[in-house]
Amino acid sequence: SAVTSFLRSMILEGMMSRTLGQRERTAKDVLEYVIARIEDQRATYGDLSWAQEALHDLFYNDVNGTPAGDITSQMVPSLDLETSLKRMDVWCDNPAQVIAEVNKLQSGEQLLVNTWQVVFNVAFDDLSEQGIEVAEGDSIVVEVNGRRVRIRRINTDRRPPHTAIDAIVRDRQLGHQLLVFKDGATGRLRLYEPEVTTSGQHLETLAQDGSNFVRYFNDQPAFGIYQYIQILGKLTPSSLSTLTTTP
Repeated sequence: SAVTSFLRSMILEGMMSRTLGQRERTAKDVLEYVIARIEDQRATYGDLSWAQEALHDLFYNDVNGTPAGDITSQMVPSLDLETSLKRMDVWCDNPAQVIAEVNKLQSGEQLLVNTWQVVFNVAFDDLSEQGIEVAEGDSIVVEVNGRRVRIRRINTDRRPPHTAIDAIVRDRQLGHQLLVFKDGATGRLRLYEPEVTTSGQHLETLAQDGSNFVRYFNDQPAFGIYQYIQILGKLTPSSLSTLTTTP
């Protein structure tokens, strides 16, 4: 299946790209266990959750999340011949924009979706704690990693465009990955949410009004907190792939 092929490819890539310590060997064992569960048709979402953690442990430490620049490259490892990735950079400000992109999917295709929570002007809150006040619209020079950078305090009464995000210095940006796909067997559009959900369900059929995505746009203007969705890429099964249902 596409899933077991992906997991095997990631194991090989991990073994070829680094020296395996105890942490990495344990992660490899977990992935092999999950592969066996999938092949026996006994895998659960709990198993997939363990696989996600093991994939992270195979390549990264516990302190940091997956670097933004690695998200797309890790979705299609170099040794996985069953899937191709078309990189995208589409930002959505509301559920309607998201579902409009989702409706373009062909059978078996998937969108790699990232939700972003952005807390604007965090650097100025830190400066305020030091007794340094910077008014809206004004700027100040700060030192970051040995270099001097000028940052400006922006207005957050309304949603800033995504191009205004300064995740490196001024703002705090936290991400979370989702998968959206067109089921090859039923033609339905579906959302896979890997984290804990209030309903206990991880797989949802998408409504055409985009209502499944409303919870990812929980803005708090009073605190300068806004949420965005970025579509990072489209995954397409190759002609040799047997993918017909879930990602």
